[in-house]
Amino acid sequence: MSQVLPPPSPPLISPRCLFWISDVSFTLFDCRVSLLTNFEDASSYLDWTIGVHGIYITFPHPSLLVASRSESNTPSPLSSSTTLLSPRPTPSATHKKTFNATYLPEVMPAQGWDKIEAVDSAIHKAGWSGRITEEIRRSVKLRRYQSKACTVTWHEFVEWRTANGGEIVEG
Repeated sequence: MSQVLPPPSPPLISPRCLFWISDVSFTLFDCRVSLLTNFEDASSYLDWTIGVHGIYITFPHPSLLVASRSESNTPSPLSSSTTLLSPRPTPSATHKKTFNATYLPEVMPAQGWDKIEAVDSAIHKAGWSGRITEEIRRSVKLRRYQSKACTVTWHEFVEWRTANGGEIVEG
């Protein structure tokens, strides 16, 4: 004797951005794949071109920038101040010592960001929730890269995956 069960109820707490996708709907999706190429170390956080380069940033926790205070008193060309000193947050033992984040080349034009807005967004994306100062921006080590992208259908992906010895798990 078979029994028909009701569909599963959604979880009590569920992010609004998540939704169920049927197996049939899945075949309607396209997949965009980006091959990242031409990685180069930039000379500063501004040494890249919007729409051409993606950015990968790393920077130390701002409390570790004490040594850099004495290294350069030259203000940034973007600053009208001759001093860039600001109160220093004291990290707890649970703070990260280094931060990192990346954005693909197409993100900045799509968001309408200039270079500083993109770097500031990447700093926040990396996990820094404090105020972004010129000193923090200057501490950023930026690697720029380019991207070659292609879009494939679900059927093209399945064909490629199975031809290369992979499995497709259906749920």
